[in-house]
Amino acid sequence: MRLEKKLNLWEKNLLISSEQKQKIIDFEKNHRKPILFSGLLWLGIFVIALGFISMIAANWMYIPGYAKIFADFMFLGAVTYTTYQAYCHKKEVWLEGGLFALYMLTAASIGLIGQVFQTNGNFASFGFFWCLITFPMLLVSKRKIIPALWLIVFISS
Repeated sequence: MRLEKKLNLWEKNLLISSEQKQKIIDFEKNHRKPILFSGLLWLGIFVIALGFISMIAANWMYIPGYAKIFADFMFLGAVTYTTYQAYCHKKEVWLEGGLFALYMLTAASIGLIGQVFQTNGNFASFGFFWCLITFPMLLVSKRKIIPALWLIVFISS
């Protein structure tokens, strides 16, 4: 409605012609994004994922260690592949989101492996190993969040 009012005002003041007005209206109708549908879709995905995570957390002690690690590596592989595809298709926002997800998931994976194999380590060895594995992300990332977090972990370990 706001667009129609503005277009009518512009047409009345001879800023655009009636053909231009109609072309703008047609263009906007064809390129409208359903915000409510997208919002509900993302909310649904979030709720289903939260339920799935809750189910895993409730049965964590009954899941064998090899299954935990296998699922973790499969998930890391899927996120890595998606991030690589974002890099190839020059999707900057998806690339940075994928890099951040990989950065955090790498830490979670190191913790999971430590839990499954009952390793006794300290934060210094964990942080150094995390920094060593995630260093290539610094070369790909164009934003400052990953290098800043990486530097904090590196200095504190």
